[in-house]
Amino acid sequence: MSDTIQKEEFKTENLSITVQRKPFCKIELEIEATPSFIQKSKKKAIKEVGKQVSIPGFRKGKAPEEMILKSYSGAVDEKLHKHLADDAFKEAINEIKIPPLSNGPKITYDLKNLDVEKGAHLSFSYESEPNIPSVDPQKYTPKEITKQEIGEKEIQEAIRQTQFFYAKWNDVEEREAKEGDFVLIDLESLEDEKAKVFSDTRFEVKKEYMADWMRELVVGMKPGEEKEGVSKPDKDATDEEKKEFQPKKVKLTLKKIEEPELPELDEEFAKKVGTKDIESFKKSLEEMLQKKAEEKFDQEKREDVNKFLLDVYPFELPSSLIEKEKDHRLQQMLSNPRSKKEYEGYSQEQKNKVLASVVKQADDAVRLFYISRKVVHEAKIDVGYEDVFKEAIATMQAYGPMQIDPKNIPQEVYALAFSKVMLKKAQDHILANAKKQA
Repeated sequence: MSDTIQKEEFKTENLSITVQRKPFCKIELEIEATPSFIQKSKKKAIKEVGKQVSIPGFRKGKAPEEMILKSYSGAVDEKLHKHLADDAFKEAINEIKIPPLSNGPKITYDLKNLDVEKGAHLSFSYESEPNIPSVDPQKYTPKEITKQEIGEKEIQEAIRQTQFFYAKWNDVEEREAKEGDFVLIDLESLEDEKAKVFSDTRFEVKKEYMADWMRELVVGMKPGEEKEGVSKPDKDATDEEKKEFQPKKVKLTLKKIEEPELPELDEEFAKKVGTKDIESFKKSLEEMLQKKAEEKFDQEKREDVNKFLLDVYPFELPSSLIEKEKDHRLQQMLSNPRSKKEYEGYSQEQKNKVLASVVKQADDAVRLFYISRKVVHEAKIDVGYEDVFKEAIATMQAYGPMQIDPKNIPQEVYALAFSKVMLKKAQDHILANAKKQA
């Protein structure tokens, strides 16, 4: 975002306004008010005080201004400062057309000088609503994304993984780990503050399931042995993956070598996994894999649209919005006992990386909210209650099977559902109107 401070001058019959636009939607106003403007605010102040005080011989609100000023000058001055600030800010915003952020931080105000005969100098500081650019779907060229084909190979692998879940695991003693084994591993970072990366985690010692550097360490080790090494990207990793990868010095402990005793693929196993027979089990697996492939394909398309929106349409955001979203996401993460325990066990470097990731996610989420709202508004797309309601129910069900009372869905769930539906509709509009590939 730009660090440039932009200055503009505005003038009304009663006010001279200097506007400074600073980074992160910060607006600073310097306002010079005329004596006549002050007098109008003063009359309001006198009238308000007159309604609040009792002066002998007069009903409330009916005493002469001179008498109210003489008896309650301090109260009038206090009200004058308030009315002058409110009136000046309202007229200034009406002129400059830079509204404050809805539900944003408190507007700060300073009365630098006040002379009823010469005028007043006031300053204000606040966060404004972000200025969102219009989106042209024709600027978007969809990335070529291939949907995964589900065949016999994928179905057999899914069957195998299900068998592993129900397998009996037997320890293998007195030999070294070799290719194709199953092993339980602890991994510890040796850099900066030492910290567990993971513990008691099962891996299959095969290229498809284990990083090359880890496999090279494990093969030849015996249970209980430790080895130090350096994590690094696989040779066949993409250039982008290699660039982003940060090598770390680590210590690997081989806890166990195991052999799985897999259950037979028979009727008993089918019933154990909730189907009537093996054919039904295979069919349900295929349907699940097809659904996941479709969801992944759809998600990748939508993520590509998000990348387009974030890369091509940058704009300033109020820092308070990002901070609020960051705090919400962090609170959600730490409300999970397992996540909290894992986070508390991290080194300071790891914690800093997590926080940086949360800030990035918060920034992206707020940007996508605002820009998707702009898209649906300009395209006149309706975000209907029924769609939002269905999304809210789905959001609640994601936390586990439960009976949901539609009347008692929390407002924050509705707000999240509305944001999700709005973003989906914006994505659909861009995908439908994108530049066609040759």
